[in-house]
Amino acid sequence: MKTFLFCITILFLFFSLPLTLNSDEKQPVREDFNDLSKWKPFFFRGIDRHSRYTIKKVREGSYLKLESKASASALIFIKPINVYRFPVIRWRWKIEGVHKNGNALKKSGDDFPLRVYIIFTYKASEVPLTVRIKFSAIKLFYGYYPPHSSLNYIWANRAHTKQVLTSPYSARVKLYVLRSGDREKNKWKKEKVNILKDYFKSFGSRPPAQAHIAVMADSDNTGGSLTSYIDYITLTEN
Repeated sequence: MKTFLFCITILFLFFSLPLTLNSDEKQPVREDFNDLSKWKPFFFRGIDRHSRYTIKKVREGSYLKLESKASASALIFIKPINVYRFPVIRWRWKIEGVHKNGNALKKSGDDFPLRVYIIFTYKASEVPLTVRIKFSAIKLFYGYYPPHSSLNYIWANRAHTKQVLTSPYSARVKLYVLRSGDREKNKWKKEKVNILKDYFKSFGSRPPAQAHIAVMADSDNTGGSLTSYIDYITLTEN
């Protein structure tokens, strides 16, 4: 999936959300996937086959099931988040397999069984003049400024020598490899990351305060078919 194109076009969705949303919520965020009322689907122009997102109820609770069949689409958490107020994100995920032809270093392999996006909002005061000029040109074409930057926490298809990779589509999109390969398939795995620390490690600077969460399973480039799961997502102070 063209990751940077996703980050650009997703802005059309953000500007359509209610203006009463507040990124300075005092309560931590917890999503248990009891339903999808807090999420909005996002479809890519030119991609007719969409990934499928459904809620599965079990005795212990519920979880999100993600299915991709030579497809791509995403789910966007409607409420914006403040990464300085709640910088720690946790979740539990599971995959049934990986894309054999998937490769995070190539555009043709930019498919993953699972990824969790943190997409940061652009502010002119927070970027150099050269970036402002570039973003202004994008705004002239699309009508809105693109996001400032993005962290993609991925379950990679194969092992990589580095944990932080640069997207083949844009230097402002970093791929953070948390797990790789299918050795741990069909096993629930817990993750805990600090967005502020990871952003500084990835970009060498502090991020903008406001961001959005998205999740995606895609296979439009590799043409495969995979199923994966997310049990919950939380955002806390520590």
